[in-house]
Amino acid sequence: MLTDELAIWLHDLALQTAGGPRWLLAGDAALLALGVEGISLPKELTLVCSGEDGGQLQALLPAEAAIRIAPDPQLRFDGSSGALDLAAAWRHRSRFTIDGQTIAVLPLEYLLLSYLSTGDQQVAERIAGHLHQRGFDYAVIEDQIATIPALEQAMVDVMQKVVPLARRAARRRAIRAAERKELEWFTRKSKPGDE
Repeated sequence: MLTDELAIWLHDLALQTAGGPRWLLAGDAALLALGVEGISLPKELTLVCSGEDGGQLQALLPAEAAIRIAPDPQLRFDGSSGALDLAAAWRHRSRFTIDGQTIAVLPLEYLLLSYLSTGDQQVAERIAGHLHQRGFDYAVIEDQIATIPALEQAMVDVMQKVVPLARRAARRRAIRAAERKELEWFTRKSKPGDE
């Protein structure tokens, strides 16, 4: 399973900063990038994880082919679902490198910025909705957004669509939870022979 901390490098979706590093795409957003939501991978992606014990794991990811991983047999690629299991390597990580370059891990909100900056509003809405459901505080990225008026407007457009949808989904979940709680209460109170 991919987690919010597990990061996957995607060249065609990388976010560049002036004089700074290239970013990783993190967490379940990486599932989007692996094709689960129809976003294509680069033709070939090489990810190297150097563990604290000095061991090294390398995964070669062609777009629609099998994965070559060494030396950890626990890691596997499920081509049917597009899921990459790198949990074992991540637990023993010290750093991630791509082509010999150490890469930093960024949280999901920075991935949202990258999609906003490329104008891919549909994907940005998915990520923003996920963050909104988790109670994400957008003040965390306000500084970055405020410096680029077009990006700020894109964020406003995305949130105007996402927030009402997320609120309706939250109401539906609350109603279902209340119904389950009520059913459990009646089940506990009822006795054989009760009308």
